[in-house]
Amino acid sequence: MLVSTMNHQEITKEILKEQEIFNYSTTMLRLTLEYFDERKKKKIKKEDEYPRYYDIKTKAKNKWFILLTKERTLEKYISPLDYNIRLFTYYYSEKGIRVFEFLPEEIVVHNQHFFSRYRERMNLNILNILDVVKLYYKINSDPKYSLMAEEDGRSKFIAIVTDGFAMGEYIVEDNWYINKTFLAKSAPNSKLSSVEKLMISSLADYLITLDKIKDIERYEEVSKLLLSMVPGDYKDLLKEAHDRVGED
Repeated sequence: MLVSTMNHQEITKEILKEQEIFNYSTTMLRLTLEYFDERKKKKIKKEDEYPRYYDIKTKAKNKWFILLTKERTLEKYISPLDYNIRLFTYYYSEKGIRVFEFLPEEIVVHNQHFFSRYRERMNLNILNILDVVKLYYKINSDPKYSLMAEEDGRSKFIAIVTDGFAMGEYIVEDNWYINKTFLAKSAPNSKLSSVEKLMISSLADYLITLDKIKDIERYEEVSKLLLSMVPGDYKDLLKEAHDRVGED
């Protein structure tokens, strides 16, 4: 069972064990058929993604929620095989909820503070934090990560998602992406926290290390990312970064 006293390796081991059980159980088959029948019964349009959550508690007493949608690469949902599935597990501690998603090569983690920021920045009138969590994952799939320079096995990152930007830290040894805070596209002039200012400054500093010619694709990617996310009061960070690159 996942508990807050576990270290990263213990949590990863528990998640992998549970994932393996899912892979060899009939749960996934049952849910995909249930999802198919529900779409058919409710006459959902074949083009609609129709996200649907299923809550599960395993024998190890771990809580999971499973998100099923139409496979996004397909134009239409025709058969029970035309689905996309994401699995999340979570626990509560004195710091609030912590949610984990297992991907083929890494664990993606979102902390309570991240979802609190998301609720605040998106002006959501939702009291139950788990409902906020599910709304976030329903809207924000397939994040695009920009990793900065690694220091002592850690690397800050900013990820582009549908509603804005996720900021956090990548732990190299554990293959963990820990999402710590959120900045909305819809509210670019909102007051930044000290963590968010630090993340933006780090990204601006990272831009300076890139060669405009040799690293042109990466340079343009980071430049556009900074330009799209930095509020007006902090545009000078981007200008300074550009000026300093020009001096090299």
